[in-house]
Amino acid sequence: MHIRNIVLIIALLLIFAGIVQANVAVEINPANATVPGHTYEFSLGYTFTVDSETTVTELGKFDVDGDGMAADASACLFNWDTGEKLAGTVISASSTGEATGGINTHFAAIDPVILRAGTTYMAAVEVGAHEFMYGSGIAAWDENINWIEGRATGLENPAMPDTADAATFEIARDIDDCYFGPNFKFDADGIQQPDLSLSQPKTRAVFQRNDHDIAMVPVQGTYADPLTLIEARAVVMDGFSGSPSDWQIIDESPIGGSFSGTLSVAAGGWYSIEIRTFDGETPGPTAAVDRVGVGEVFIISGQSNSANFGQPKMTPTHDTVSAWTGSSWRHAYDPQPIANGNNGSPWSRLGDILVARFDVPIGFVTTGIGATRVGQWVPGTPYYTRIRSAIEDMGENGMRAILWHQGESDSIAGTSASVYASRLNSIIAQTRVDAGWDVPWGVALASYHPYSTSAQEAEVRAGQESVITGDPLVFQGADTDDFHNLGWLADSVHFDGTGLLEHARWWEVSIIRTFFPCDFEPNGKVDLSDFGLLAENWLDSNCKSVSAFSYGCNDCDLNNDGKVDMLDLDACAYNWLD
Repeated sequence: MHIRNIVLIIALLLIFAGIVQANVAVEINPANATVPGHTYEFSLGYTFTVDSETTVTELGKFDVDGDGMAADASACLFNWDTGEKLAGTVISASSTGEATGGINTHFAAIDPVILRAGTTYMAAVEVGAHEFMYGSGIAAWDENINWIEGRATGLENPAMPDTADAATFEIARDIDDCYFGPNFKFDADGIQQPDLSLSQPKTRAVFQRNDHDIAMVPVQGTYADPLTLIEARAVVMDGFSGSPSDWQIIDESPIGGSFSGTLSVAAGGWYSIEIRTFDGETPGPTAAVDRVGVGEVFIISGQSNSANFGQPKMTPTHDTVSAWTGSSWRHAYDPQPIANGNNGSPWSRLGDILVARFDVPIGFVTTGIGATRVGQWVPGTPYYTRIRSAIEDMGENGMRAILWHQGESDSIAGTSASVYASRLNSIIAQTRVDAGWDVPWGVALASYHPYSTSAQEAEVRAGQESVITGDPLVFQGADTDDFHNLGWLADSVHFDGTGLLEHARWWEVSIIRTFFPCDFEPNGKVDLSDFGLLAENWLDSNCKSVSAFSYGCNDCDLNNDGKVDMLDLDACAYNWLD
């Protein structure tokens, strides 16, 4: 198959959270890097993947207000995964702009660069703070391109905004207010397109394992020539754990040029998912997607301390910690996609902790919005749709739990315990309707705010405790109400580096106690080594600790009553040899 036309890619970036403009081009510097006298003061780039082989032939820059370019500008194309610069050019200020959907774009040719599925790329360009880079528009791009996020930094050429201070943005197809960044053309004329391509699974995807330590991984795609059989298997990538699978039938009578099925894959990863095809006895085209995992997936929601408002940012040490962007997966470096804020989160840290404990990939879908009250998340509100979309994106039984950290704004508002509990219960109930199964929830104890009173905080905390004790499928999450007394805040309410790590450790303890009780020696089963630790701590009555860094009694106090006794022994006996 051949594509015989040149397709123009126009990508638009959402504005910063909190900036409200409508249909008016304004001068905005997303990196806050205004330096008088400098022509180009920051770089703007987009990360993206492609579904099939794509050849980029030109790089471009928007001229939003149509008044020409103030100076020559560098544009580059990078392999985001490795940092390699694949192409670079200078777009001349004297070049003639082309009309691209009502907005002029200046282009410069490059030596053709072939992009392949399974790799993340970045297109980037130098931008001046004085330039009109913001306005209203509709993005038009080819379905072969999967945009991940926009990034801006105060650095000039080489324009790869990958530094810790880079601001990040969501990318949307149809938006009122947006940033206009780099542009490029790709020309596939004369390039043989794959006769077999995969749309699922996506690279870096994490699928929730079931109680038998497997997941049914979706395998979907398209083919060109007639086929009679499509098979798939999982191959463990070098350096990672897992169990390879045999070839399994995905579609034994494909028709219509597309196929869809599932592949049983054991917990582990990264895997390479390989596809082979047949036309009768004749082998057909093959395809593969790398970095696919089966492990633990969590949806996160709430307000700022569930989002990206801590300090500092962190990039997980383990490559197998992924974050969902709304359309694709990426490494879960801060700030987390979808949630607002541009700083650090506990989830990059929790991902590393859980990978180290379980040796399986970990995936996060982080939806939180700062300064929100519980009432702003009830069903029927715009914010609830963020949770519903996450549930739909993860699919049936697609997450271990939803983790909720919210309450500070309700303390300020004076929300009563009964009202808080009623609203949160309505959210939980609707998620289970939308998911089609009883999704477990972890609810944090979070009520402290410097602008609220102790009495107001007590009401919110009581509401959270009511939800936790009133539903057997809701468990207590992190308790962060004392972080201000412990000196773990970066400002008056958001967590510093210690606080972010402590927050993550609290969630680890809560998750382990809820879903993996008695596995004190983390090997995935309850056996004699776990009972040995229980015996060592038998009748210890000083298990409580203000710090989740110290589990207290090696976490053998399963019911959190401050001592290791018969109640804990009974719980472990129930799980014996699980």
